[in-house]
Amino acid sequence: MINRKQQLIQMFLNSLATITPNSLLSRVNHLANLPEEFYLFGSGKAAATMAKSLEESCLSQIQGGTIVSNMPNVCLQKVQHLLSSHPIPSKQSLIAGEILQKELNNLGKDDHFVYLLSGGTSALIEKLPPEITLRDLQNLTEQLLYKGADIHELNTTRKHFSLIKGGKLAQDIVAQGIVLVISDVIGDDLTTIGSGILYGDNTTKEDAKRILVKYHLWEQLSFSMQQVIQKSKVLCEPKNNIRHIVIANNQFVLKHLKTQLQEQKISTRIVTTKMHGEATCIAESIANTAKDALSQSSPFSLPLCLLYGGETTVTVTGTGKGGRNQELALAILSHLQNVKGISVLCAGTDGIDGNTNVTGAVVCGEMYNTQIAEYLQNNDSYHFFDKYGGHITTGKTGTNVMDIVMIFIEKENDI
Repeated sequence: MINRKQQLIQMFLNSLATITPNSLLSRVNHLANLPEEFYLFGSGKAAATMAKSLEESCLSQIQGGTIVSNMPNVCLQKVQHLLSSHPIPSKQSLIAGEILQKELNNLGKDDHFVYLLSGGTSALIEKLPPEITLRDLQNLTEQLLYKGADIHELNTTRKHFSLIKGGKLAQDIVAQGIVLVISDVIGDDLTTIGSGILYGDNTTKEDAKRILVKYHLWEQLSFSMQQVIQKSKVLCEPKNNIRHIVIANNQFVLKHLKTQLQEQKISTRIVTTKMHGEATCIAESIANTAKDALSQSSPFSLPLCLLYGGETTVTVTGTGKGGRNQELALAILSHLQNVKGISVLCAGTDGIDGNTNVTGAVVCGEMYNTQIAEYLQNNDSYHFFDKYGGHITTGKTGTNVMDIVMIFIEKENDI
C-alpha cells in the first residue's frame, strides 16, 4: 500500500533540491551575464549558501564583499560573512546595515557588484534614524508578527522607519550592480522583497499609518516614532545602474512539483501562487475544495493533486507553540472528520515554521481527533503533531520561496 504522506514529503524534498544554490547557479548563468570582476554582497536566508556556491564557480572574479545571513557555519573565502538575527532585528542587524552601506558606497562608478537578495533581509540588516531605538523597532516588529500582519504590511511599515529600506540603500551607490533575487513574496514585488533595499518604493506615510491603525498600534507608538512616520518621504525610484533579476520563486517550485506528479500519471493542478490570509480561513477553503473533488458529481478525475503556493498568517491568541504551516495543516485536518482519501502537506521552503525547528506538517483524515479544536484555540499545533505525528523536519534549507501546500485526493478503494 502506498504511503501518501511519505510520498508527498519526498516530492516536497525533491522540489527543494531545485532551489538549492548549486541548482540555481545554472539559472544565474543563463539569466545574468556576470562581470569579469565584481564585488559580492548579499543579505537574506539564502545569501550565505548562494555566496558559497558562487565562490566555487567564480572565485577568480570576486574581489571581496560582505554577506549577511542567519546561516551559521558557512565559510567563505573572499567575502566576509556576518551572522545576524531573524525575524526580530538585533544589534547585529544595525552593524550589518552600517557595513553594507559603507562598502557599497565606497565602490567607484567603474566598479561592478553582484548582490544576493532573499527573504529575511528586512530583519537581518537595518539602519535607524536617531529618533528610534532598536528596542522601539523590536517591539513594533514583535507586535506586528503577533497580530498576524502579512509580509507586505510588515515591510511597508519597516520602510518608513528605516534609513536603508525602500531603495534608500541604493541612493548613493555609483557602481554598476546586478541583484539576483530569490522571491519570498506574492507576485515577486521588488519593492517588498527585502523591503526593496536596492530597488525602490511606492508606499506612502499614509499607508504605514493605516497599517499601524489597523492593528491598534499607532496610539502605542512613542511621540518620536509617530513623528518619524509623519515626516517620512520614501518614494525612491529604481536606479538605472542597478538591475534586478528574479532567479527563483514560488511558481518555479510548484511547476517542478507538477512535473513530478504528471510523470507518475497523476492529474495535477496549480490552484494559485497567491495564497494569503488567516491560516484557519484558508484551511476551510482548501478542505472544502478537496472534499468537493471527492464527491460523485466532481468533474475531476482521481487521483488528483492540487498545489497551492503563497504565505498565510496567524493571529496569535493562545500561548502554544507552532507556525503558520503547522496551524494550516491542523486547521485543514479539523475539517476532515470521517473523510478518507485526502492527504495534505503544508511546509515552508526555508525549513523553519514559526517558533519551532520543523518545516511544517502532513496530515490525512485518519489523523482526526476531538482534541484538534483545543490545540487550535491555543495556537499549539506543534505539540499536537509532536504527540500524534506528522511533523516534517528539514533544518534550515538556506533558501526561501514562501510556502507549499499539496493536497492529494483519491478514491477510498485506491488507498
